[in-house]
Amino acid sequence: MRQVCVAVALLLLFGCGQSGKEPGQSAKTGQQKKQSKDVKELKLWGVSAGLDASVRPPCATAGFYPPDPKALKDELRKYLTAANPQKPDGTILGIVSPHAGFLFCWRTAAYAYKLLMGKKLDLVLILSTAHTGITSVCDAAFYRMPWGDVPVATDVVKALTKSGKFRYAPTAHEREHGVETQLPFLCFVMSDFKIVPVVVGANANGKEKTLAEALLNATKGKNVLVVVSTDLTHYPDHETAKRVEEEFLECVKTLDIGKIKEASARLVKKNAERGVECVACGLEALCVAVEYLKARGAKKFLVLHHADSYENIKALPSKERYGIKPDKSRVVGYASCVFVGD
Repeated sequence: MRQVCVAVALLLLFGCGQSGKEPGQSAKTGQQKKQSKDVKELKLWGVSAGLDASVRPPCATAGFYPPDPKALKDELRKYLTAANPQKPDGTILGIVSPHAGFLFCWRTAAYAYKLLMGKKLDLVLILSTAHTGITSVCDAAFYRMPWGDVPVATDVVKALTKSGKFRYAPTAHEREHGVETQLPFLCFVMSDFKIVPVVVGANANGKEKTLAEALLNATKGKNVLVVVSTDLTHYPDHETAKRVEEEFLECVKTLDIGKIKEASARLVKKNAERGVECVACGLEALCVAVEYLKARGAKKFLVLHHADSYENIKALPSKERYGIKPDKSRVVGYASCVFVGD
C-alpha cells in the first residue's frame, strides 16, 4: 500500500495535482488549545444513498486522500491541528482550496477549512478546475466517498441545466478529482449540507458573468458557501512560483476579473521560459466565483496560507514523506484563501 501511495503521489505532483508543529510555531494559546480539542472531536459526516439512488463513484483515492476512513481522519486531524489561521472580520462567503495529493497540499488547505468548523449551511457550491476543459454540472444525486455518501442539491442542478447556461457532460466528471478532493475536509468540519458540483473549463472564458447569474438565480434564498478548487502555478522552480503567485494573488484582491485574467495571461507569457504553464489551473472557476460572490456581498479576498509542493513536503518529517524528496526545481503552488463580506 505504501508503495502505491508513493507512486500515485509522485504522479499527482507532475500531473496537476505534517504532523506536529509548523516550523517556527510558538506555544499554543488558550484559544488554540480549545481549537485542538474541538478538532479531536470531529467526525466524518455522510449519509446512505440507498440502493436505487444515482451515485457518482470515487476516483481519487489512494493518492489524493487516504481511502481508509480511520487513516483519513488521522490525517485531517493532524493538518487541522497544525493550522493556525487568523480569523477575518466579517462573514466568510467562500474559500479557495487546492486539490493536489494530500501530502503536497493539505498543510495549506487546512487553513481555510479550519475557519469553517461547525458552520451551518444549506449548500456548498464547489467550482472546480475542469481538467477535461468541459464546463459541466454533475447530475448524480450523491457523491460516494469511502466513509459514506454526500448528497447533491439536485433541485439546484436541474435549475442550472434548465437555464441553458450549464449542461451535464458525463466525461467531465468520471475521472475529475477537483470536486472530490474537497469532500474529506468539508465533511470533517461541517455536516448536514448538500453540494452543487460544477467543473468550469476553458470554454467558460468570456462567459463568467453569465454563468454567475445562472448560479445566483438557482441558489437564490439559500445559505451558500462557495469552494473554489484550484492549484496555482505549474511547474516552475520554487523562487519563480513564489514571485509569480504573490503578484497574482495581490491582483485577485481587486475582485476584478478583467484585471485577474490580464495578470494571468501576462505572468504566463513573461515567465513561460521559467516553466510557468499557468498561474491558476482553475482560473475560469475562480473568475466565476468572484462574480458570484461579489453579487452576494463579498468585499475582501484574504490569503491565509501560501506555499508550494516543495515547501509542504519539506515541512513533513522524513518518515511521513513516503520517500518523496522536496524538489525546488519543479513545483506546483497552493493557496488557502477566503472571500469575506460584512
